[in-house]
Amino acid sequence: MASLGLGDISEALKQVLSASDESSFLQLLEKNLSADSQDVRRATIDTLYDLLTDPTAEDLQSRRTFVLSDTSLTLLPLFLSFFSLAPWSTTSLSLLLAQYAQPKEVVLALDEALRDIEERAVRFDVSDNEDEQGEEPVDDGLNVGELVGQLEVVLKCFVVALPRLPNARSTPTLLNLSDSLLSLLQIIAPECDPAQSRQLLISTSELVSTAWVWSQTTSDKGGEQRHCPRDGSRVADSHLPSQAILTQILFGATYLFGRNVDADLLKSWFFNTFPRLDLHRSNTGADQDRGGIEALEKVLVSRPLGASDPPPNPFPVDSPLPPHPLASSHCLSHSQDTSDTLSIDPSTLLSNLTARSHLSPTSIHTAYASLLLLASSLVLRPESLPAQRPPLDTHMDLLVSALGSGLVDATTTWIWDSVNFADPGDVSLEVGKGLVEVLVPLIAFERDPGTRLALWKLVGALIDKVPRGAAQIDIFQDLLDPSNPFEQIRVETLSLVREQLHKSAQSGSGDESSTPTLFQPSLLTVLPTTAPDLSLSAEQFLSSPEASYLISLLDTLRIFYSLDKAGTSGIRNSEWKDTVLGRLIVPIKERCERWHTELGETSVEQVRPAQGQGQEQEQEQAQGHERHEHEHEHGAMASEEEFLLMRLEDAVGRLQEVLERP
Repeated sequence: MASLGLGDISEALKQVLSASDESSFLQLLEKNLSADSQDVRRATIDTLYDLLTDPTAEDLQSRRTFVLSDTSLTLLPLFLSFFSLAPWSTTSLSLLLAQYAQPKEVVLALDEALRDIEERAVRFDVSDNEDEQGEEPVDDGLNVGELVGQLEVVLKCFVVALPRLPNARSTPTLLNLSDSLLSLLQIIAPECDPAQSRQLLISTSELVSTAWVWSQTTSDKGGEQRHCPRDGSRVADSHLPSQAILTQILFGATYLFGRNVDADLLKSWFFNTFPRLDLHRSNTGADQDRGGIEALEKVLVSRPLGASDPPPNPFPVDSPLPPHPLASSHCLSHSQDTSDTLSIDPSTLLSNLTARSHLSPTSIHTAYASLLLLASSLVLRPESLPAQRPPLDTHMDLLVSALGSGLVDATTTWIWDSVNFADPGDVSLEVGKGLVEVLVPLIAFERDPGTRLALWKLVGALIDKVPRGAAQIDIFQDLLDPSNPFEQIRVETLSLVREQLHKSAQSGSGDESSTPTLFQPSLLTVLPTTAPDLSLSAEQFLSSPEASYLISLLDTLRIFYSLDKAGTSGIRNSEWKDTVLGRLIVPIKERCERWHTELGETSVEQVRPAQGQGQEQEQEQAQGHERHEHEHEHGAMASEEEFLLMRLEDAVGRLQEVLERP
């Protein structure tokens, strides 16, 4: 049997539609949408889309009412099942269904859709875990992109359908929505990529805002929808968002999706606060970025996730989609706007950070979401935040927990701002030491130069804000410990030591009672006075982090000696100087002479093959200069090693000079 073409399917549907036979039309529609042939299903979707969105049809409204008014429970599952086949058309048809079908039936159909997506998401999650454990996953056609796209459609349909409900009370509907949606978000959010997370966060925020506006038209407005406890008990403070129905949804989505939107809050805040450290920004860079974002937002429209280029008439005029989120951090502004709608002000968010209730599993999303909203406010609307910040020790446990829960960007942004507001000595040793301990691994594995710079400067700021002297030395001792597995951190720590030594010298007046507190024997004992293993070859040693560390150590000892003019730390004692000269300076100078000889011989060996090659040289050129390229790379490496050796000799010579100076 020849397959039906688009024209045949279109003609058949139009004939039944013109006969106003609702039962026959629905039967034919279901038959075609359930056909084995993908071509038939696609042709049916395209035909139905054309019939219900044709702007030239005089009976367009009556068509929509006739086809959609009593069919939501039947058609919505079919539309969603074809999302991957025709995302644009099925999204449009689903939204029309939410607009024209009986609203109670639409909400029931949407609840069923959420449960269906959750069941398939659970199977996807189980299959993914089996794959990670080496077991053969079950291939049942699941695709996370399809699940995410269907969820986005359902959220948008709720936005259209909820305001149409005639309910006298909104609380039962919202409680049911909260239960269905939050459990699904916890399963599907970890599977989303940043683009999907941004889109779903915006859609969920829009749903919460719409639900709140609708709830204000019902008999139970202003009560349980915003601050109803799940156990039914009374709430003393009606503004606690942790008790809310709608804020549970908002905070859950903000945390689950907001941690994965690639907002780059830390870099934005850091370079806005310290613009001189941003070497890649022009004078007008920030204005150009914002202008570009605004311009593109006006040009582009959002599409269903997975959609291809839209047709000429891509979407019904009466149900538009919101602008596409171009700036990752700006998608969080939708959550902020929704929290404003729910009367959740920054003071409430701040109280969520310090409330002990955030330690409970049911309240942790509220605390995490509050932290994320506050951090994004620092970038997007800093003027909205109060001038006073709660001390870090009031919510230290939350910060450490958040850093381990995927909120590194937001948490470090908030910590940096709090430290920046603090005065020297305001950060306790316990807080400073604890945060540095958590930050060091993040710095060591961070690949983005801007983020790494911001994190390392945060470590320096924490050391600067703990009590001067013993507390700072305590942190330095941990960072410089030879057992520290992150060797580059040890090198960079010495630069912080030198920075703090200069600050201590500037703060001292020369009076013994006000001697800079960093000039203590305990700091001197942290700095090694014995040479490391120098038995390695020149290439091995100079290509290792130990070379940079040794150069930095020599510079630090020289600056320490020069600044501690009173010798309070014991650095000017003859015993200490003799130790440094005998165990550090002399062995290094002797080894440098041998390394010079090694590098000189290596240079000769590199030059020798290039002499008198004759025909062999021509053959080498014909083969692509492979040997020449290898020698060039090797020569560059040798040059770098020679440069490091020169720096090492210079550092050890300058230290010896100041120590032997009368």
